[in-house]
Amino acid sequence: MKKISASFATALLATLFLLLLPQTLSAQSKVGFVDMGRITSETKVVRQLAAEMEKHVGELKRPVDEKEKQIEALAQDVQRTEGVISNDERMKKEKEVQRLLNERDDLLGRARKKVREYNDELVVPMSNRIRKAIHETARKGEFDLIQTEENVVYASARSDITDQVIALLDKGEATSKLPGDSGTTATRAGGTPQREAPLLEQRLLPSTAFETKETPNPVLRGLRPVDRQKD
Repeated sequence: MKKISASFATALLATLFLLLLPQTLSAQSKVGFVDMGRITSETKVVRQLAAEMEKHVGELKRPVDEKEKQIEALAQDVQRTEGVISNDERMKKEKEVQRLLNERDDLLGRARKKVREYNDELVVPMSNRIRKAIHETARKGEFDLIQTEENVVYASARSDITDQVIALLDKGEATSKLPGDSGTTATRAGGTPQREAPLLEQRLLPSTAFETKETPNPVLRGLRPVDRQKD
């Protein structure tokens, strides 16, 4: 009976240990939170960059939009005059539509290339600057982990470091050296590669900025522009 009681007590203690282990580990880690939406909308330097990027993208989109209007107007004319004009006239207009489509695609290719250049020259350096501010704030606050709003359902005020990061960025005092600044790949403890998530790219450079849209016009659906410039 004593043996059974001792075995039961041992199993009970082991079970309690396993149940309490996650809480113990969690208590040992200090987890913080940063709101990238607020950093994008409230930090002065990021707002300035966002305005600059909006201007650049708008300038690139303008000639593309104008070309789209020309294409749509001519395609509607071809559709409207079907059966009225001769086949030769129709083919001539369809060739003109095709030429405009190719010109539109050339403009899109150049615009996408320019956007990648803006990303490398302007957005990536700002992302690194934000990352440094987060690293520095986390280190001063002795945080073990910082998460963003994409994977957090709830965060208390004491775990939110957004205000400190914004203040640091606006003062221009983020000087922390990031893992990988020396040209090597950033790693976690233990040597596993650390994947750097994009902080600003998707917010300032929407992937749909220079996408071609499907058209209901049967004339445009039937044409396949040739010699399109690839990105």
